[in-house]
Amino acid sequence: LPASTPPPAARDGAARWAVDRDDEFGASAASFNTMAERIGRQMQALEVQSAIDRTLLGAIDVPGMLSLVIQRIRSLVPGARVVALAMGDKGWRLHGSAGASTEVMSAEAGAALGGTEPMVLDHPPAGVLASLGLDPAAASSFAVGSVGVDWQDRRVARLLIAVPAGAAVDDEVWREVDDLRARIAVGLAAAARERLLVERATRDPLTGLLNRHGLHEAGTPAAATWSLLFVDLDAFKEVNDTLGHAVGDELLRAVAARLRTLAPQASTIARPGGDEFVLYLPGAPEAAATLARRICEALVER
Repeated sequence: LPASTPPPAARDGAARWAVDRDDEFGASAASFNTMAERIGRQMQALEVQSAIDRTLLGAIDVPGMLSLVIQRIRSLVPGARVVALAMGDKGWRLHGSAGASTEVMSAEAGAALGGTEPMVLDHPPAGVLASLGLDPAAASSFAVGSVGVDWQDRRVARLLIAVPAGAAVDDEVWREVDDLRARIAVGLAAAARERLLVERATRDPLTGLLNRHGLHEAGTPAAATWSLLFVDLDAFKEVNDTLGHAVGDELLRAVAARLRTLAPQASTIARPGGDEFVLYLPGAPEAAATLARRICEALVER
């Protein structure tokens, strides 16, 4: 080839020399192709990791981050099926490449899937096979593995990977999976911290109801007809002055609990401050008037 012709990998990481010689030039071309493939894989890994890092620097997009991880592993292991399970408040939530999120199993069931290190599941639970889109008959054509993701000694996520029988998965692939796992852990920890900060900014720590800022952020109901109720506790200052603030706090928590029980599910309940409560109620004014009477009756009950 002319000396002025740059090697293909200098122009395109996917390009390779055609190896059609059995001499030292053919051996050099084969070595070059191997090096180009390794560099190409490293560049792709860096691109994915950079994309994940960008999601961590802005508003944390957990489904988007997990989608990037899933797509990368699928590109590393052609034919593989990959899903991510992220621990939520009520159990494991399934994330696929499209970013969809659905609750799939309890925390107890997820704990039975092994530790942090990659492991092959000899008898994958039905819930795992269903998550991967495999029926029991097709499961024998795949090796199903589980990779745990921990943050500060707490399991926060898990990758489920079904590798087609006979597919080669080398150590370099597992090293990249380990790098991706570390980013998942950081991303989920950052998202949890962000949720906590938002919760503290918009929730009353005493009752768990929306505070003044949270009420403002929630906005008015989308329903065409809705009502606004104000609830104020008479002589609440006397409770604090005579019985102490601890008793007053307990009274406020009890009122909040009764409002949650009485208000319709679609209602917005807030404690803007002090002994004042606010309810946004979708529906006709007559229903709000009926609820107001029920609230007054319930709050005088011991």
